[in-house]
Amino acid sequence: MEKKFRDLKFADLREYESTGKNIPLEFYLKTFPVSKKIDIFLGYYSSYVFKTLSHAMASFIYNGGSMRIITNEFLSENDKKNLLENSNNIDPKYISNLIRNKKLNLDPESAHFYDCLKYLMNNNRLKIQPVKFIKNDDDGLEHKKQLILYDGQDYISTSGSINLTLSAIIKNDETFTLDLPWEYSEITQKRIEERRKTFESIINKENRDFKYINSNDIISDIKEFSNEKNLAELMSDSKKLKSSIKVSEQIKELIKLSKQDLDQKIRLSNKPKFPFDQPYPYQDLAYNSWVENNFSGLFEMATGTGKTLTSILCLINEYNKTNVQKNIIVVPGKELVRQWVDELQGCSFENIFSWYSENKNLHSEIKSIKAIGSSKTKSLNIVITYDSFKESKKFESIFKNDFKDFIVVFDEAHNMGSIGFMKSTKKKIFGKTIGLSATPLRDWDEQGSNDFIDNFFKSEKPVFKFSMEEAIGRFLCDYNYFPFFCHLEDDEWDLFKYWTKKIPIKPKDRTINANAAMQRQAVIDKAVNKRTTLIKILELLLKENNISNTLVYCPKGLSENDEEEEKIIHMIAQSVAKNFKNQINHQFFLGETKDRDLLLKEFENQEVDLLYAIKCLDEGVNVPSTKNAIFIASGKNKREFIQRRGRVLRKFKGKEIANIYDIIVLPTTYQFQSDKNYAEKLLIGEFGRLIEFMEISKNKLDSINLIDKQLQVLSQTYLGIKELIEENEQNYITKENS
Repeated sequence: MEKKFRDLKFADLREYESTGKNIPLEFYLKTFPVSKKIDIFLGYYSSYVFKTLSHAMASFIYNGGSMRIITNEFLSENDKKNLLENSNNIDPKYISNLIRNKKLNLDPESAHFYDCLKYLMNNNRLKIQPVKFIKNDDDGLEHKKQLILYDGQDYISTSGSINLTLSAIIKNDETFTLDLPWEYSEITQKRIEERRKTFESIINKENRDFKYINSNDIISDIKEFSNEKNLAELMSDSKKLKSSIKVSEQIKELIKLSKQDLDQKIRLSNKPKFPFDQPYPYQDLAYNSWVENNFSGLFEMATGTGKTLTSILCLINEYNKTNVQKNIIVVPGKELVRQWVDELQGCSFENIFSWYSENKNLHSEIKSIKAIGSSKTKSLNIVITYDSFKESKKFESIFKNDFKDFIVVFDEAHNMGSIGFMKSTKKKIFGKTIGLSATPLRDWDEQGSNDFIDNFFKSEKPVFKFSMEEAIGRFLCDYNYFPFFCHLEDDEWDLFKYWTKKIPIKPKDRTINANAAMQRQAVIDKAVNKRTTLIKILELLLKENNISNTLVYCPKGLSENDEEEEKIIHMIAQSVAKNFKNQINHQFFLGETKDRDLLLKEFENQEVDLLYAIKCLDEGVNVPSTKNAIFIASGKNKREFIQRRGRVLRKFKGKEIANIYDIIVLPTTYQFQSDKNYAEKLLIGEFGRLIEFMEISKNKLDSINLIDKQLQVLSQTYLGIKELIEENEQNYITKENS
């Protein structure tokens, strides 16, 4: 049964004072976790106090509470000083600027306070109104110190010295009295009601005795200093938090009891929960469509639209019906393993295990999985890579290829179309299945991969789609698209024609020569003139003072261990270093790169300007701070370049719009005139990507004009090539059907 104020034991004399038997902190630690609503009149308060109240604050949030504050100012300069590590000798007037310039960092306890505020703000559960008292035509301080709390049944109120500063609650001789409406006279009830009316008139800016100060700086501070955390993450952070403040044994005991109360509250409702107050309507629609398709289906959703949480909603909804959480999540690599584990933990799933070859704890985790699997436990959640799912003998020995009691989620489901995976699934039995992908179709589908995926999920088309066009503005930011053009050298042109001749569909088995197609694309991706074009783009970004947060997607090899891949990316970096000396801080983000999380943080903080990447950013790694993306190579592979665009368009604080700089290869006038058939194939391949990108860009009309000028020498136009591509696609469909 939910605890109410009437269940609490308050101070005998209804008075709390720092030097008395019942101290102010005792009151806060008892009432905050029970409260549904906290309204505070403050002179000042310090976030430092939440180092002591962290567990009570977390319980309040967990309880669904909302908070409103009326104060002189949100943070005094001294408070900003207290928020910072090693800042004792810094003049307070410089602190705000230092924070904004990221010269100093918040300590973990203060950071947790801001994360709590951001969670409340994101869920419309926080309102702060700074004011000045102007009665008698004089600016004065708002020094009223009252607290009004509501538990869903009763309002209780305090009056007196309740500055929520560290000194006030554990050092100073502070005191306040408590009014409880159920035990005193009618006057007490009227007093509480009057305080409520006064508070409402001020918070709604209706009281003429006050001047209302803009709260934009406050909101800005919260956004600046906080991280995006869901409810479970806040609870987890609160449990880990250890106060660095020296306090008395009495206060230590109160904090300990508060922590125990929070732990118990979480345990009592320890079941999977959606991390936000409610899912988006489209996520409910995806779930219903999945159920209607007999609990199987593919979700085709643009990168950044919440594929992961949409599938987790399905897992939670099924748990609510069956009281069972047995789920297996299959992902391409270790980055996504970690991200999925974090998401599942954040949604309060239990018994979560990571299964991938580089997991140092894999041996012990396998033992735990065996033990749980052989017990009657209804909770088992495994995040495993595609390679381990199809090849691990230990995994096979535990589950005997029988997954009918599990919901199996295949993230980046296009990976299911590999020959090895299709072969391995013939032995496996599945029950409920979910596929997730921004681009489920595989290019050069010589092995029938697309048909296999359709059949596996029991539908010829995705059961739910959420397009990039729908996502931009809601979940992704707008973008500008800037194509830059270069040409193939003559020897590269000869190679392009050589491999093109080998691609056509083989009459016997109706498949294309996939190796030839990849070899031809490699010629385009590695074109030597692209390096010169890259230098031009970087010169432009430096001139515009916009070089920070730039990703460069480089050509990849033809195989997993292609030494040419590493050679080319280092040649690109050497060219940049030679042209820009020490003007650009550029680093590699490759599969073997160590301290990758640290590198991404430095990139986010603009300590590193530019990252070179190949394929490790295609799936799983989020770099939302990216403002500029330069595509040296993204080729004809639609899945690849659409995924890359989605990563660039993720929203991030201070990021209004993204910029995509795409290096497009055109035939020279001579190449076009001498071999028009091959030249048109080159244009079709390159412009397929260009059209996809440009059609929903912000600067579409300006770009089309620039492209038409570039194409004049070939007697071509943007619309003409667009028609050529459509005609080519129709011819391909006709051949296939015949």
